[in-house]
Amino acid sequence: MNKFPSVTTMVITILILAVMSGLKFSRKLERAHFQLKFDWKNEKEIQRWDNVIMDSMDYNFIRITGADRVKIPDNQNTFAVQAGKSNKFYFRFIDQEHRGDTLILKAVEWLTGVPEWKPTIINLTEYDVPLDEKSGKSIVTIGDEMLIKDEAKYFRRKMATLQQLRFEGSIKDVFNYRHEADYQRSLTSVIQTQSNISSAAFYVLFFNSDSGESKEEAEKLITILSERSESQKIVWIYVPYKQDLLTGNSDTTFIQFLKSLQIGKLSVIDGSRLFAPRPDLYFMQDGKHLNKLGYEKLAEETTKLLR
Repeated sequence: MNKFPSVTTMVITILILAVMSGLKFSRKLERAHFQLKFDWKNEKEIQRWDNVIMDSMDYNFIRITGADRVKIPDNQNTFAVQAGKSNKFYFRFIDQEHRGDTLILKAVEWLTGVPEWKPTIINLTEYDVPLDEKSGKSIVTIGDEMLIKDEAKYFRRKMATLQQLRFEGSIKDVFNYRHEADYQRSLTSVIQTQSNISSAAFYVLFFNSDSGESKEEAEKLITILSERSESQKIVWIYVPYKQDLLTGNSDTTFIQFLKSLQIGKLSVIDGSRLFAPRPDLYFMQDGKHLNKLGYEKLAEETTKLLR
């Protein structure tokens, strides 16, 4: 009796494996190219600047002359440049500067490739392009500069590749993910405006380690968020400075207080434990802010707590 599978069975098996492999590759591709999460079919044009001159450009910088200053671009939206009938190149940016009729866009993040044009006449269009986040549990990231400055943008982006999440908030970062972080935000201001923060399954809080955290306010905010009906998990991130990790002089008073709270929904990420083995690998030169690797490692640690 022939114990080997028939040719038909082998062909079907190979086809099934090929399809499964293709699906797996497709998922990896989507994670690697975050622009695929943009819901391009539902883009809405906000305004446009026709026949302006892009006189210089780089991977993170655009300078345009002839732009009408009355129309101020909103960095909460997504933009496209197009020269003649060429393809559109989409991007987002953080900062802008105006010099007469010259518009300078800074901290640019290209979404669909970087054009290789020389100075040329272009059309600049501003769009509202939502993210395709219909599935996944809701999450709000709350904090100060630690969640928006420099490489902090990679925190939410990395989390989105590791788990199906729907980011909520009133502000959008350069990758189009919503959040509730601001340079001047403090525990006091968050508590005062907490009714404006969206209800969500997950809350992540990350504040500067020298922001003078109040234990009473921290407990009050955690309690407020934990009592929301939709709330499932609250993650508080505490990261000392690089120098403190190197010298072992980190003040552990606040982190120990957080760990002592008897709030079932609360989990604490201790940066002293997470980054102490290799602070040189995870911090920027200022020794205060994490680099891309640091934020991505933090995202990995955070998503483990949300599953």
